[in-house]
Formats: sequence, C-alpha cells, structure tokens
Amino acid sequence: MPKFRVLVTVVAVAVIVGALVAYFTLTQGSLGSAERGRVVATSWGLLAEIVYRIGGGEIEVVQLLPPGVELHDWEPTPQALEAVRKSRLLVWTMPELDGWAERLAETAGVKNVMAAERVELVDGDVHFWTRPANLVPVVELLAEVLASEFPDLAGGIRRNAESLRAELLGLEAEVATRLGPLGGRVLITQHRSFGYLAEAYGLRYYAVLGPEEEEPSAAYLAELAELIRRESVSIIFAEDDFVHPLVELFARDLGLEVGMLYTGEGLTLEEAVGGRGYAYLVRQNLEALVAGLGGG
Repeated sequence: MPKFRVLVTVVAVAVIVGALVAYFTLTQGSLGSAERGRVVATSWGLLAEIVYRIGGGEIEVVQLLPPGVELHDWEPTPQALEAVRKSRLLVWTMPELDGWAERLAETAGVKNVMAAERVELVDGDVHFWTRPANLVPVVELLAEVLASEFPDLAGGIRRNAESLRAELLGLEAEVATRLGPLGGRVLITQHRSFGYLAEAYGLRYYAVLGPEEEEPSAAYLAELAELIRRESVSIIFAEDDFVHPLVELFARDLGLEVGMLYTGEGLTLEEAVGGRGYAYLVRQNLEALVAGLGGG
C-alpha cells in the first residue's frame, strides 16, 4: 500500500471514527457484560477463525471486515460500531495492520486485545502469520484472554487452544518437510508478504514491488532481471488473485510464468467454518511453491 495512501487512510479513519463517536454518544448507552453475552468481535477473518476454534462454537464471533475489502484501508461504519458495542471484547492484530479496530473498540467502550502482542516483527513485515508457527503465541494469548472473559468455558477453551496449537505445529512440520529441501532456491513474489516463510527455510527471497507496494526503480528491476536469468528462475508469484500491471509486464518481458499465492488477508469466517480456512490456504500455497520452485 503506497505511503500516501497510508496518510490519507489514517486521516480518513480518524474523521470517520470521530463521527462514529458522535453517533454513539447521541444514540447509545453502555451495555454491561451480561447484556453483551458470549459475543466477540474480530477485525478480520483469520482472527475470527482462531477465536471460533478456541471457543469451540460456544462463542459467537463477529468478523468486522467485509469480504473483498482491503484490511489496511477499511473505514468502519456505524453498523460496525453497533456490532462492537454488542460484543464483550474486540480482537485485533497490531497498529501497523488494523489499528482502526483499537480505536473502534475505544469508541464503543468495549475491551480490546491486540492478538499479536507477543509476536516480534522482522523488518516491519506484518505478514507474520504466513509461517504457521508464528501463530502459536497468538493462540496462547487469546486462550488466556477468552478463558478469563468466559470462565464457565475455560476448560473447553484451554483444550481447544491446545488442539489448535498442535495443529499449527503439525502444519509447520508439513511445510518444513516440503520446503526444507528447496533451501537456496530463489523465490520472487509480487511484494514482500512471505519473508517469514522464506527465511525459515532458506529461500533466497525477492519482491518486485516495494514494502508498501510502490513501484521499484529501473536499476532494481534490471538487477532482478539479471538474477532471474542467472538463476534460471521460471516463475513469479502474484498474490490474492491480483496481478499488478508492472509484475505482469515484467514477467511477460522475461518469459516467466505468473503463479499465485494467498496471504490470507481476504479469509472469511464463513470460509474457515466451511473447511477452506487458514490450513487450507497454507497447503494451497505450499503446493504452488513446491511446484513453482521445482520441488517435484
């Protein structure tokens, strides 16, 4: 996301949240925890899936981000404020990704928890969840918070969290088995979304676009093209069913295939409940990576 878009988004969200504060003040009072029931709001789909899994279906989960909307840029609506107001707490990720959710919770007078509080970012890359093991501290933190918030469900929450933790570590083992032998090969993506995975398994990682999806210099593209020729790279991976025009042109000029990886930012709770959630996307990405990098 370009830097000027970040600035515009921050200003726009601040204005909208300010308007929502006025709306909330004029039209609503405060609800007690008993009135809110077993309802937890989440900023986006991956967190919704995690809360749903930990709650074992006993907690109603509300995903605020609508399908097909950019997570970084979304502007909360009065309907979102009302949904948060009716929740016991709001789960969000981190200021660099969905900071609007924290402000929304404060406006609604609802407790909030930053799910990635125990996650250490590398070089400011927010896409930590693209490596399954990095979600373990998120699961552990949310299990603690939910067990405290819903003590009558605490036993089940802890068991479900341990099951999910084991599932994530098993998924990490699958990734290690398939990607480990490919260490040293070159991975090129549209922008830098898979750095955690690449670093963990020794892939030499490059991106066509800059960290904020800004277009690179001609000199950088020339260097990247030379690397591609020297290393006999045959594929560039775009993301989330979107091929940037520059990536498309760059690939065509070099005779490269354009593959597809999924960051999971567009994941919905409905998809997760239907069996096409996080683990599904990880395995889909894994198959694409192994095939594209020549792993057989």
